Amino acid sequence: MATSTSSSIHQPYKPYRHLKTLTGHQRAVSCVKFSNDGSLLTSASLDKTLIVWSSSTLSLVHRLIGHSDSVSDLAWSSDFHYICSASDDRTL
Repeated sequence: MATSTSSSIHQPYKPYRHLKTLTGHQRAVSCVKFSNDGSLLTSASLDKTLIVWSSSTLSLVHRLIGHSDSVSDLAWSSDFHYICSASDDRTL
């Protein structure tokens, strides 16, 4: 029979705290993902763009454009050198 320690039962709840609101998209954000090493963060939006952010400074690094419709999802390559985006324009 598995039992838990009393320390795991009584851990106090530590809520996330708001540090900064990243503003850069003109419409709703549909997806946000960190690169595998955690150094970058990318957001995809209904405004047809992706924005790559520095996760340490929370500053805009690159704005990626090219889709003709909303960007609904994204994925980082395992070496974090590439981003694949999926759009409602039915392209990757």
